[in-house]
Amino acid sequence: MKQLRWQILVVVVALGIVAVLLFSQQTPSITGPILPQPEQGGVYTEGLVGALGRLNPLLDWNNSADRDVDRLVFSGLVKFDERGLPRADLAAAWGVAQDGTEYNFSIRPNAVWQDGEPVTSDDVIFTIDRMKSAGSLYPQDVKDMWGKIEVTKLNDKTLKFKLTEPWVPFMDYLAFGVLPKHLLESVPPDQMEKADFNLKPVGSGPYKFDHLLVEGGKITGVVLTISTNYYGKAPFIEQVVFRYFPTSAEALDMINTFLQGQAIVEDSPILPNSWAYYDGTEHFQYDPETAVTLLKGEGFVLPASGGDVRADKDNVSLSFTLLHPDDQTHTKIAETIRDEWAAIGVHVDLQAMPYDKLVLDSLTSRKYQAALVMPKSYRRCLSLSRFIPTASTHRCRAFKWERCTSRRTGWRPSQVGTCSRAGRWSRRKFQRSHHSFENNLAKVSNLRKVYLCYYSFMRSNNEQP
Repeated sequence: MKQLRWQILVVVVALGIVAVLLFSQQTPSITGPILPQPEQGGVYTEGLVGALGRLNPLLDWNNSADRDVDRLVFSGLVKFDERGLPRADLAAAWGVAQDGTEYNFSIRPNAVWQDGEPVTSDDVIFTIDRMKSAGSLYPQDVKDMWGKIEVTKLNDKTLKFKLTEPWVPFMDYLAFGVLPKHLLESVPPDQMEKADFNLKPVGSGPYKFDHLLVEGGKITGVVLTISTNYYGKAPFIEQVVFRYFPTSAEALDMINTFLQGQAIVEDSPILPNSWAYYDGTEHFQYDPETAVTLLKGEGFVLPASGGDVRADKDNVSLSFTLLHPDDQTHTKIAETIRDEWAAIGVHVDLQAMPYDKLVLDSLTSRKYQAALVMPKSYRRCLSLSRFIPTASTHRCRAFKWERCTSRRTGWRPSQVGTCSRAGRWSRRKFQRSHHSFENNLAKVSNLRKVYLCYYSFMRSNNEQP
């Protein structure tokens, strides 16, 4: 009887084990939604306003169409996230000395050029040397900055930057596209713009150059494909096609009317998603009634004899000329500004001109009364770097502010000098100094921001390059 009980116990335990094994191999039930998973493939096509110049980071400063392509083909030591904070790119890691004057960078061991050669410290040093040369299109203030920084090779994958004093914004300048020394060292600096490399670039970024699109003997686009040598995670989109257009095809309306809602009102020189943005800055609302009261208080009234334009006691009409880029979008915006001034009794004459002529001839020489400018190359005068939205006003950029503000707008930023220098030691102090800077700029500057564009893209399922 006792033996029978043991046999029954063994059978029960065995059945239990079998039941557990069978249950564990059942497909688990899914209680949440099944999310689609991205797959690699497809073609993305984007239109660029402008024309291809030279696909070379040393030469793309004034050509946004080239920069859009270069940022996919070339890599920098660092890149910036959506909040403007530095993240590793070519660099695997970096360290900063306690006094803030030395930066050591190590390059990823698996970082290679798209022709298979390794990316080394020599490539970074070569690029900086060429950046400072006469053949580079970098602004002179950036060249001067690099001229004060000592760059030392520690080994093939490590290098050191030595600054004369601590300066938090230094990281902003390390996102430049690194060039392959082994392919370009034989090209003299003054011949760089004629190099064959500029039309068949080799970089270290996620995409590599594939071919140019040519129609009627004219370059109309560029095709990029995934780089199999890329050190990071491979992109999902297999091919990127850029097509060039001389002008915008749409007549955009300002904000909701001209810009189809693809913009927001801008109240600060710092981009809203930046770590340095401060939403406590004083904002100026559209208030025509208050404007009329202020004008009357200054003695500008409508003539008793009739008329729509205000004049002072000497019967001098209140009017000014507004310069604006001669494209369709800015013309419409300028016309709206003119009409809003007219509504409070101020006459505005509009003068359209090519953008480059407006900046180089009128703004630089201060031969203007008012100007509507887009944040293109001129955005440097708001200290908005091409790599990160920052508004540093420390001494290394002081001459930039002096040049841009006093020469182009008549405003000297002495009010922000003290707080900006205080922020050179740490990013937290630097952030606080930005807040003071924004407040002071809003109060004393005659620079007025209008809008900040943003863009949405849609692609048809059957779209082909």
